[in-house]
Amino acid sequence: MQRTAHTTAEAAAPQQAVIEIRLELDAFHARFNQAVAEVMTKALTAALKEKAAEIRAAAREQFATQGRSGGTPWPARRNRTLSTIHRPLLQRSGLLLASLTEEFNPAHVERLDVDERGIPYLVFGTAVRYSRFHQEGTRTIPQRQLLTPQMLGGTARAQFPV
Repeated sequence: MQRTAHTTAEAAAPQQAVIEIRLELDAFHARFNQAVAEVMTKALTAALKEKAAEIRAAAREQFATQGRSGGTPWPARRNRTLSTIHRPLLQRSGLLLASLTEEFNPAHVERLDVDERGIPYLVFGTAVRYSRFHQEGTRTIPQRQLLTPQMLGGTARAQFPV
C-alpha cells in the first residue's frame, strides 16, 4: 500500500468544483418578449372583440331609434320619398343594417390593426358602397350617422368605402 504525503495546506483546502453556467440572455429575452406579446395580444384581441360586439349592438339601436341613440336624430325623409318608401329610414333592403350588425355578413368590416406606435385598435364598418353618403351626407342626401364617435369610443375607428 502506497501512501502519499500531503502538505497541510493541500489537506486543509477543500476541493473546488468549477461550475460553468452560460445564459443565452438574448434568446431568453426574445422568448420572454414573444410570450408577453402573445399574452397581451390575446388579452387585447378579447377586449377589442368585446368592443366590436358593443358597437354592433349600438348600431342596431342607432337604426331602431333612427339616430336618436347616437345623439343626433336622423332627418326625416322628404315628402316625395315618403310616398314611395314605407320602411324605416335606411332600411329599404336591410343590407346596410345587416352589414353593420351581423359579424359574418360579407359586407361587415371588423378587424384588428396596429397604429404607427404599435398600439392595436379595432377597425369597424361596412363595405356597402353607399354607406359613406349617409354617414357624411352629400349635397342632396342629409347626414344620417350610422356610427358615432360615442359608439366607437377611443379603441375603434370607423371604415366606409371611398
